[in-house]
Amino acid sequence: MKIFGYKKIGGIIIILVCLAIWNARDFLRISWHQATYKGGFEHIKIGVEKDFANVESFSKFVAASGLEGARSFIFGDRGEIYVTDSAAGKIWVLRDMDRDLIFESRQVFAENFVAPEAIVSIDGKIYVGDKSSGKTLVFKITDVDGDFKADQVLPLELGLSPLVEVSFLSWLPSRKIFYVGTVSRAKDDSPKIGQILRFDLDGRTFGQILTTPILLGSNNGFSTPVAMVEHPHTGDLIVLDRSSGREEELNMLFENRDYGAPKCFGRDWENLCPDSIGSLYEFPLDMGISSAVLYTGTRFPEEFGNNILMVSIGVSSGDPSLSKNIIRLNLVPFNASYDVRPSVFATGFSQPTDIEVGGEGDIYVLDAEEGEIYRIGVNYRK
Repeated sequence: MKIFGYKKIGGIIIILVCLAIWNARDFLRISWHQATYKGGFEHIKIGVEKDFANVESFSKFVAASGLEGARSFIFGDRGEIYVTDSAAGKIWVLRDMDRDLIFESRQVFAENFVAPEAIVSIDGKIYVGDKSSGKTLVFKITDVDGDFKADQVLPLELGLSPLVEVSFLSWLPSRKIFYVGTVSRAKDDSPKIGQILRFDLDGRTFGQILTTPILLGSNNGFSTPVAMVEHPHTGDLIVLDRSSGREEELNMLFENRDYGAPKCFGRDWENLCPDSIGSLYEFPLDMGISSAVLYTGTRFPEEFGNNILMVSIGVSSGDPSLSKNIIRLNLVPFNASYDVRPSVFATGFSQPTDIEVGGEGDIYVLDAEEGEIYRIGVNYRK
C-alpha cells in the first residue's frame, strides 16, 4: 500500500506539472526574451559575389529619381508607387509606363498636407498619417475613377493628441485590422513615448494593444515604433523600435503587456522593470531603424524567405559600419521565441528611409538624400 501510495502521489504530481506547463505556455513565450545569437554581422555588398547557391551578384538600379523631400513609399494595386513628400506636403504617384522597371511618370496624387510621412495601401485606397488644424490625423484617400488622382480625401478622427505623431501604418489582411504606431512627448527634451493602436478601416477603435492609455509621461512601453510585420508561419507580430541614446530593439508583440520605455530600455529592463517585456534582439546604440518589410517574394535566394529587411539610417555610435544600410534579419523559431540572425545585406546609401518589396519580387529602397528609389535585383549564374 505504501509503495502504491507513493506511485499514486507521483502520478498526481506529474499531472499537476503538465497542467501547469500547459497553462503557462503563453507565459513561457513572453518570458523567453533574449535571442541566443549575438554574433557579428556578415557583410554583403551589392554587386559582390557571396555564398548563395547559384547567385552571381546583386545589383542596384535607379527605379525613380527627383524625389527630394520624400520620406516613405508604398506600392499600389496596379504596380504604381505612392510617395509621401514631407517637404512639399504632397503625395506623388509614380508609374512604369513601358514596363522596364523604371518609374518615369510622376504626377501629384494628393496635396495640401502639412508633413505626410507614414503611408499604406489597403484595397485600392491610400492611407497617410499627417497633421491638420492642430490635430494628428490619418487620411483615407480614394481614386474613384482610376486616373491616379485623388477624388476623395477623408480625415479619420482617431482621437489622437496634437502632440502625437504617426510613426507607422500597417494593414494585416489576415487579421483585418489597421495598426497605427504613434510617438509623443510632453516637452522637447523629454523621452519619446510610443504606442501601437488598433482600428478598423473607418477609424473605430478596436482598443489598444498596450495596457496604458496615451498619457504623456506614462511608462507605456515603446520609444518610437517604426515598423511592424506578421510572421507568416507563427502569426506573431514583430515590432522594430527606434530610440535616441539607447540600444534599439526588435520586439515580439503581446497584448496587454508593458515594454518598459522610457524608464527601461535595452539591457537594463530586467533589473529596473521586471514586469515589462524584454526584447528579442538589441541593436547597437543609435542605429536609427527607419523602416522594415517582410520579404515574401520568390526572386531572391531561399535564404531570404520570410526574412525581415530593415533600413538603418542613424549614426550608429555603437558600430558606425552598420548605419545607412539594409540589414537582413533571419528569425528562426526557437523555444517559443526566435533566434535572430542579422547580416548586412546592402551598403552604399546616403539616407535610406523606407523599403518595400515589388510585385516582381525585387527589393526597393528610398534614399531621401539622393531623392531616388533604388531597385535591388539578383543575378543568377547561368
